[in-house]
Amino acid sequence: MKSKKGFMLGEYTLKIIIAVICIVLLIYLLYSLYSGYIDDKNRKLAEASLEELGEKMEEAKVYWGSSEMVLLGPDSWLGYWENSKDARFIGFFKAKPPKECIENCLCLCLGQFTMTEWGKDKDKVAFCKKPVCKNFDERVIIEGGSIRSLPKDIIIIYSEETGFTIMEK
Repeated sequence: MKSKKGFMLGEYTLKIIIAVICIVLLIYLLYSLYSGYIDDKNRKLAEASLEELGEKMEEAKVYWGSSEMVLLGPDSWLGYWENSKDARFIGFFKAKPPKECIENCLCLCLGQFTMTEWGKDKDKVAFCKKPVCKNFDERVIIEGGSIRSLPKDIIIIYSEETGFTIMEK
């Protein structure tokens, strides 16, 4: 007579393997849903921050010549570009403007950077992976080139000669 113990072991092993695969897939699905929710929430926060910044800039232009605010945002940095071909040094690397930038552009860059070669000299340049950008009618300068690790207290100064200057308080 043949023993059925070996057959039963295979049946239970198969059930355990299927259960483990289902649990791993469920964890992956939950992680994907959560990260998508967080990314969407951060993007909306960044868009709202740039809108508020635009309102404060207009306030500085119309009323006092300067304005203050707390620039909120997810863990990100604020950069500016004068035109779409402008690559600026931000920190220790050169950063090329995102596609959304046309002219006088402020961007909140969420997340990491992608390093690549760019230009005829093949400089190593950083690209913002998840930018939220806003183009302005007048020149915008960030003192020091960028503002990192939001939230930050900032001061916005307007001058007809230089446009807007944004600096940390």
